[in-house]
Amino acid sequence: MGLPGIGESLAYWRDPDFVVKRLQRFGPVFKTSIFGHKVVFMLGREANRFIFTNQQGAFSSAGGYPGTMAALFGPQAPFLWDEAEHRDLRQVWGALFSPQGMALAVPQIDQICADHAARWQAHTPANWHTAFRHLTMEIMLMLLFGQGVSRSTADLCQLSAAVSRSMSPLLPLHWRTWRWGKAVQARYQLLAEIKQTFQQPKTVLQQDVLARFENDQHGAAGYLLFLLFAGHETLSTMLSSIQTKLADDPEMAAGLQVELAKMAATVDVEQLKRLDQLNRFLWEIERTAPTIDGLFRGVKTPVEFGPFTIPAGWLVGFRTRETHRDQTIYPEPELFDPGRFCPHMQGKPGKFELIGFGGGTHSCPGKSLAHLIMKIVIMHLLR
Repeated sequence: MGLPGIGESLAYWRDPDFVVKRLQRFGPVFKTSIFGHKVVFMLGREANRFIFTNQQGAFSSAGGYPGTMAALFGPQAPFLWDEAEHRDLRQVWGALFSPQGMALAVPQIDQICADHAARWQAHTPANWHTAFRHLTMEIMLMLLFGQGVSRSTADLCQLSAAVSRSMSPLLPLHWRTWRWGKAVQARYQLLAEIKQTFQQPKTVLQQDVLARFENDQHGAAGYLLFLLFAGHETLSTMLSSIQTKLADDPEMAAGLQVELAKMAATVDVEQLKRLDQLNRFLWEIERTAPTIDGLFRGVKTPVEFGPFTIPAGWLVGFRTRETHRDQTIYPEPELFDPGRFCPHMQGKPGKFELIGFGGGTHSCPGKSLAHLIMKIVIMHLLR
């Protein structure tokens, strides 16, 4: 459990291999103390199943986050609710991620990507991550609000980045006052932009969110801010990993080009779903370059996992990185090999084995839409 008072906080903060080293020393279930919390790390497929199936409400998503997260995204952010309240909040965005919603969105996403690709072809971006941040911000603005906002895309990306720099899955960062202050100010500016969109013709999603919040514009804007931020930040990070891999592996890029060349001129959802080679490529990107290393859950009631009893008031931590590098699930995990997901090999990954988009009731509801967006971006990159 480390030193009195501070536990193993310094080691956890400084050492990116903190969990790996303790996994090797203690096995897939071990306890520690970090930042004032008693924590049990539970690693692997069965641990993921145990946590994600929630053991009759024993775990709380909200209990795994510091108060700073509520300050950044508001008390109605979906990750701060559990059980029935969380299901209620998730239903609000159902139309956006429904098959009909995605079918309507794909042509517009394709046009935005085509416009950006034309600019990339004329002038290769000096920084691809910045280019993808601008692209995904425009896509999310279209999906959520249907039209632009008064600020430029570049300004909105900078505000989102300021919020991102003050996020932590466990540690409150109030002590870095300059960074925290910038994050809070960025949040207020983003909320102001979102509230302005309520004065214009509203999308179905905006109408549903306002109805859910009984026309409380501040609460509705906070909810939409979370969706904007989650989609923008996650997609831009994954697209950066994709671009790097395609640039480093021309043979793999050529193979994907062959599959994409068979598509009809008009892009639609069903075509995109049938791109099997591209599906396997994206699964391997998610496995090798997940956007989160892991998250925490609060323990509401004592639970037992094998021979271990986890007391109420502790935290449990699940890990993406260690699951995705588990040799019992993924042989030769250090290799980038989309072929591992071929039907004659491992096949489609299990829901407790590939967790880059989370799992259980708190898994990302926009995963299918994210995959469609990434496929369209790849199509334009390779063209």
